[in-house]
Amino acid sequence: FESNLRIFIAGLKAHHYNGKTPPVIVLVSPIAHENLYNPNLPDGNADNERLKLYTDAMKRIAAAADVGFVDVFTPTLEDFTQPRTENHGTPEPQNCGSSCHHVIVSSCHHIRQLPSA
Repeated sequence: FESNLRIFIAGLKAHHYNGKTPPVIVLVSPIAHENLYNPNLPDGNADNERLKLYTDAMKRIAAAADVGFVDVFTPTLEDFTQPRTENHGTPEPQNCGSSCHHVIVSSCHHIRQLPSA
């Protein structure tokens, strides 16, 4: 993954899509895997351990390549582990379900709070 990401970034930087300058590149981490408390679905713990590794690698590579990086994994993991309204004894999920509105709004909220470049 890391090698491929470095090659991808280098390839992007080599192009001048506007005919003048290389692109501004910002890597965005994956969101966390929410535990849906459904015995038929994984609880997300193992996935979140792997997603954390990807997020950390993306952050390191972005810094080394002098490109932007937005970590939405950490705040969504924190959001997904917060207590939420119970629905007949089952925690109400904050995930996409049929609409990703909550996750998108939450991610955008965290991105908006980042300092301007």
